[in-house]
This record gives sequence, C-alpha cells and structure tokens, in this order.
Amino acid sequence: MNLQRLVRKDDFKLIYYPKIDKILLFKLKNDPLEMNDLSGLVEYVTKINELKQELIKVQPIVGDTLSLAW
Repeated sequence: MNLQRLVRKDDFKLIYYPKIDKILLFKLKNDPLEMNDLSGLVEYVTKINELKQELIKVQPIVGDTLSLAW
C-alpha cells in the first residue's frame, strides 16, 4: 500500500517511492512511455516542488495518511 504515490498535472507525472525516498519525473508529451527520468535535472527543481505540493494537497481528498515530509 505504501510503495508509491503519483500525481499528474499538465504535461508532467511525478512518482514518489517513499520506502526508498526516490522521485521520478516525466514529461508525458515528449516521453509517453516514461523512459527518461527528468528528476535529476536542475531545470526541473521548481516543477518537482510544485508537484510535491500538489500531491500533499490531494492526499486528504483521497484518504491517504502517509506522511510526505520531504
């Protein structure tokens, strides 16, 4: 149950694996098969932070109680 979380917004998908504290980021328009993880690129730091906040915001709506203190 607590192996992964994800959020999609606009053209991006962020996947978070809390047990190993790993984030993956994909730009779906350019990479629909999710082959190129963008999370390590400095130009996506702002987008990652935006999507993290979106994920935290949606948690109570879906009843997710996992603490996501990054």
